[in-house]
Amino acid sequence: MPFTQPNLRQFPRLRRNFPSGTDGMGETESMKVFVLMTLSIGSQGEVVRKNVGVTFSLHEAEDHQNKDISNEFETFQIDANWQEDAATTNLVTAMREFTGMVREMQEEALR
Repeated sequence: MPFTQPNLRQFPRLRRNFPSGTDGMGETESMKVFVLMTLSIGSQGEVVRKNVGVTFSLHEAEDHQNKDISNEFETFQIDANWQEDAATTNLVTAMREFTGMVREMQEEALR
């Protein structure tokens, strides 16, 4: 069953402040994110994974898994500067939309 990357912006826990930058050796810092999931049986008998949360705590992830046999988690390594990257992505998207609007206005003016 294919697993899609979760949209990390939908989870409020990610709004915490974390150290960013480099580790002093020129390497970018990274951190682990644990995506909490629940497994269930779909209407056609297939196993369905549902993302139910995200945490930076291994203890919270293990606690989630221990609560029920249908609970599990996956671990992802992300850049410590993920908030800056997300803001940059949003800015790029807004600039592309603005460029499209300007292009449309210029085309209409030439008609």
